[in-house]
Amino acid sequence: ILFFRMLLLFVMILTTQTFYGQTIVQIGFGNNSPATTLYAPVYRYSNNSTTLDCRSNIRFTAAELTAAGINNGDIITALGYNKLTADSFIIPANYTILMANTNNSGTLTGTIATQWASILTTHSVVYANNAFNLPNVAGWMTIVLNTPFVYTGGAIEIATDLVMTGNGGATGAFKF
Repeated sequence: ILFFRMLLLFVMILTTQTFYGQTIVQIGFGNNSPATTLYAPVYRYSNNSTTLDCRSNIRFTAAELTAAGINNGDIITALGYNKLTADSFIIPANYTILMANTNNSGTLTGTIATQWASILTTHSVVYANNAFNLPNVAGWMTIVLNTPFVYTGGAIEIATDLVMTGNGGATGAFKF
């Protein structure tokens, strides 16, 4: 009788669980690469660039998020970027991603130093890795967040902080 009670309890637990499926959404086409490398999500101008660190902040508007199917209350567990080169770091880097829900709708302005002070007080760290590297192949690169991010409406800002260790170095330029 104890076995049947345990079995019944197990079945009741299983039938009361709610299962959520994951949905992958894409903003943009992943094929609009500038002629020269820009700063986000990971910056490297060339294999012999002397830049060892960089910060960036990207904003996706409410309209872009809605068009992609992202709704208020959705939980973001990973970010993906289309990496157009097969290059990677020679020595892994320290890399942090911070995210925030925001009502900002204008152009991101000001110096990155001014913006960064605000970012540190308004954004939450969702990914940190002190041994970060890129896959050494071109194609979609997924970064699974350490802490899922809950979208609460409006725009989303995604800030990145990259610090290369030692004298850094990479096999070439990064283009996304």
